[in-house]
Amino acid sequence: WHYPLIFLGGYNGGTPGWYSALCFTAMVIGIATVFAWMRLKSGSVWTGMLLHASHNLFIQGVFDPLTQDTAMTKYVRGEFGVALAVIGLLTGYLFWRRRGGLPPAVEGVTPPVSGSEGMIAPGQPG
Repeated sequence: WHYPLIFLGGYNGGTPGWYSALCFTAMVIGIATVFAWMRLKSGSVWTGMLLHASHNLFIQGVFDPLTQDTAMTKYVRGEFGVALAVIGLLTGYLFWRRRGGLPPAVEGVTPPVSGSEGMIAPGQPG
């Protein structure tokens, strides 16, 4: 959903579309590793939701407005700049290195969501 807006809708950092898409893609790959690690470790999709909301709040609402605009700022800051791309990839790499601490995967079985153990699904005998 982001790419059409990056290329056609003006949702970028004011840089060429290819640059915004490249930096955005690198950032997303890195932080997706963190989001996936948190999901697998916690057993909940809420961690990803909270991380995504926090990312948007702090990048768009705090850090971008606090950054002084210069000629090169748009190439460095925000979701479409190289700084967050590098930080995202580095953070993703660090979490990837910790993948041994994740619960083992069981083929065909999805880990339960935290707090739902022992709950009876609708339609199952109690």
